[in-house]
Amino acid sequence: MAKRFEDYKHLIVWRFFKEHFSRIDRQLVLVDLLDAAEGGSVAINELQEGIVSVLKAFNPGQNQWLSPLLHGKRVERILFAATKADHLPTSQHDELSRLLTSLLKQAQSRAAFAGATTSVMALAGLRATTLATATIDGKPVACVSGVPVDSDRIEAVYPSQLPRDLVDLRNLAPGDFEILAFKPPTSLEEIRPIPHINLDRALNELLGDLLQ
Repeated sequence: MAKRFEDYKHLIVWRFFKEHFSRIDRQLVLVDLLDAAEGGSVAINELQEGIVSVLKAFNPGQNQWLSPLLHGKRVERILFAATKADHLPTSQHDELSRLLTSLLKQAQSRAAFAGATTSVMALAGLRATTLATATIDGKPVACVSGVPVDSDRIEAVYPSQLPRDLVDLRNLAPGDFEILAFKPPTSLEEIRPIPHINLDRALNELLGDLLQ
């Protein structure tokens, strides 16, 4: 099994890196921070370690005219995107971005030191919910409305409140933070444009300078 694993790394993984990653100069890194938050502090620490390890596979920095020949193509822009933004009301999107920024401080520092431009945002490539309002204890609260994966009818859901900072995030225990998963829209043919959160901003962040 050990020999098979080494063969897999050499024949499959290294070949993939050589043929594909060596040509990348823009990178979108999707981070499921909400899922990690549901798993508690252990999952949060594993997520951060995993991101740092992934970034070691990239070659961040600015491309000069001889750089691709001497060092291979460098990743000039890296966008870290906190996924499932549609599982939270808009009022929590900035908090989601701030938490991811704090969590990625070590990884971002490594990339920025090499000259790469990095950014962070909340993202949903396909929005499965809409905004809604509910009343709890006589006060209106922001909710999301959609069809849960274990249901066939639309429900308005008040999700958990994100922790205030990275310290509180790391102190979460499994079950302290919970969100509900939703089904995507059943017929995208009837929805134009396709609903999303910040997908246009993400494209502009990664490619906008090439289109100017």
